[in-house]
Amino acid sequence: MSPQTPEEIKQLVESGLEVATWIPLREVLEPYLTEPYVRSLRWPYSKPVIEVTCWIVADLSHHQEGLTLAYSKYGHGSHAPWGIVLASDTHIGRDDSWFAYLEDAYINCGAWKGSLPEEYEIR
Repeated sequence: MSPQTPEEIKQLVESGLEVATWIPLREVLEPYLTEPYVRSLRWPYSKPVIEVTCWIVADLSHHQEGLTLAYSKYGHGSHAPWGIVLASDTHIGRDDSWFAYLEDAYINCGAWKGSLPEEYEIR
């Protein structure tokens, strides 16, 4: 069952913060978490193009104007529900902007300026 309320999304974010292994995700991301809200984005990989629901969970405009982190069961498959979405985006974006873990989405959006262990790989 996919999350349908802000409370359910908040629980997913909390789970995402708890499983972080490479960076102090709670410490760096918590100040930028927003009340989850829905955006509809186009999924251009189907014919006809369809609209999909994304939940915006963090506003990272301090790093780059319009930068947000999102959750969508559509992501790029059920294995990659955490995404990097710009406010100007009208479509879900490329598959390399969607990740299995919230931590990987945060690291790969460019806002993380700390070091990473040599063995870091996107999970």
